[in-house]
Amino acid sequence: MRVFILLIVGVAASLNVPVTQAGEVQYQKGSVLTPASGSISYSVSKGEKGESEYREGEKARLKKDFKRAEKYLSKSAQKGYGLAHFRLGQMYATGRGSVRSLVEAHMHYNLASYLGVEDGRKAMLVMEPQLTEDQLERAMRRAVSYRERYHL
Repeated sequence: MRVFILLIVGVAASLNVPVTQAGEVQYQKGSVLTPASGSISYSVSKGEKGESEYREGEKARLKKDFKRAEKYLSKSAQKGYGLAHFRLGQMYATGRGSVRSLVEAHMHYNLASYLGVEDGRKAMLVMEPQLTEDQLERAMRRAVSYRERYHL
């Protein structure tokens, strides 16, 4: 099993991933950011933070207005709405609405999984064989950075 070392100091407190004494986060293929508290549950309830933006994004996506979909799904994702991260992952993986980027897709799938969307983890695992070690490392760094930036 390949292990990637990420030089990200100060992240260990909020993540449940192995960390070296130097504060380096170790990433193993198939691992996902998980809350320090342990298990994750995810349910969608009316009025949940980011839900209205997600709905607008989904409407646009279904109408194939991918630029508008990306705009609203990104707003929803920034508020911690897991399904928005999953949809963004799909859009980046296929290049619909944005430039195709497996690194961005993996990051969003990872964050979706972190937020309790099981399909995010499944998609992430299916995608990993297509990525180089460097791409996996960048995707993990971006996921950690995103979590910190938007306080997820």
